[in-house]
Amino acid sequence: MTEREHVLIVDDDPDVVAILERVLRKHGYDTTTAASGSEALKLVGEQTFSVAIVDNRLGDAEGVELIKPFKQASSDLSVIIVTGHTSFETALQAINFGASALVAKPIDFDQLLAKIGECTLNQRLFRQNRLLYEAARRELSERTRAEEALRESNELLERVFNNTYILIAHLDRKFTFIRVNRAYADAGGHPMEFFPGKSHFDLYPHEKNETIFREVVRTGEQYFAFENGLVSNKANEATFWDWSLQPIKNDAGKVEELVLCLLDVTRRKHVQEELRSLAAQLSHAEETERRRIAAALHDYIGQSLALSQIMLGALKAEAPGQEFSGRIDDVRELIDRSLEDTRSLIFQLSPPVLYEVGLEAALERLAEETQNRHGVRMRFRDDRRRQDIDETTRVVLFQAARELVINAVRHADAGEIRVSVRHIDGSIQITVADNGCGFDTTHAPRIQHDGGFGLYNISERLDRLGGRLELLSRPGKGTTCKLVAPASAAITKKE
Repeated sequence: MTEREHVLIVDDDPDVVAILERVLRKHGYDTTTAASGSEALKLVGEQTFSVAIVDNRLGDAEGVELIKPFKQASSDLSVIIVTGHTSFETALQAINFGASALVAKPIDFDQLLAKIGECTLNQRLFRQNRLLYEAARRELSERTRAEEALRESNELLERVFNNTYILIAHLDRKFTFIRVNRAYADAGGHPMEFFPGKSHFDLYPHEKNETIFREVVRTGEQYFAFENGLVSNKANEATFWDWSLQPIKNDAGKVEELVLCLLDVTRRKHVQEELRSLAAQLSHAEETERRRIAAALHDYIGQSLALSQIMLGALKAEAPGQEFSGRIDDVRELIDRSLEDTRSLIFQLSPPVLYEVGLEAALERLAEETQNRHGVRMRFRDDRRRQDIDETTRVVLFQAARELVINAVRHADAGEIRVSVRHIDGSIQITVADNGCGFDTTHAPRIQHDGGFGLYNISERLDRLGGRLELLSRPGKGTTCKLVAPASAAITKKE
């Protein structure tokens, strides 16, 4: 009898959980439920599940944050993220964290069941491959008793071998093909009979990969590579592959043969790149709109308030009495506060100084605003050097620095925050350091506030610019974050 697949449902909505349990059990799945991320992690450590269906908005965690600890506890576990707030950034984040699928709310149960079926089928195929190869190796050492079992296993192996979409090549320890499956032969543009007896690296010369193959034979340890440009397709276009090299050892522990498995992930790679491009376009559109709104606030509301002040001043000069004059002063004080609030709102939306004066002036103004608004001691240092920095880079660096400063104020319990700018060899480096509580960087917290884009997205946006985020922190020792990005021109100018 076929073993029933076990599915973990992680959702803090009991009505959703009840519906999912009813649907999945009706279709032959065993289910276990968890109402929080911590409960789910405990269950994954104690039980074996094929698939976890995880709501992305839990009370104690976001669903995507559970993928990594899930995989650490059970590498074969497939995770399906369910979200009611689909976006390009959500999809990109789920893919990068290792989700097997993303399902939108309200849930299409036919789609969900199809995704679960795909996950369990792939898992069964991989498990069967591993079991079959192990069975074949053991049966060879027990030939007398196991001939019939070997024949049956070979038949099943043959069906899996020649019908899986995964490219599989069986090699000897000198990298000569013993056989390949149909998928491998089709990808190479030759019949299956073409490969046996030929050297892998005569057909596909690659110095780095040959070194890897030799190291696997020497150490007996398997090797994995992800999104590697291993081969090209028939049209001579670059392709990307997840691939692994599994050594097969004899009874003495010596590597005798190798199994090479490849999975074409070119489409996934292209989708990721498209999502990153769309995310960048969306971010640019958002900043353009912020700038437009900020300009409208300045040109209309700000100017109107300033003109009102002038007119009230003239009216006060003609006031008939002290009481009327005092009321005018009260109104002018309210308008003063409104003007200050408008200027602060404009700066938060899109600081004009960033575009009109430059990045350094905007960061200095940020330090002043933060100290005045939150009472945290701010120190700003500028090396007084200048480089031509394009607008996109300026905006990304300023938003990232502002995010880090706000996070330090809200989460680090910092008494002092230091912001410094340095221009080094055609690049710009912004350092945000605080003397707050710090944290263990091996378990980096989700530093993100409403409307912000967090450490993960800071890193992603810098990466698109060819830059990087460097993080140094220890509990009780504060946090230092460095934002590094190339300038648009390498000509350094001295003020």
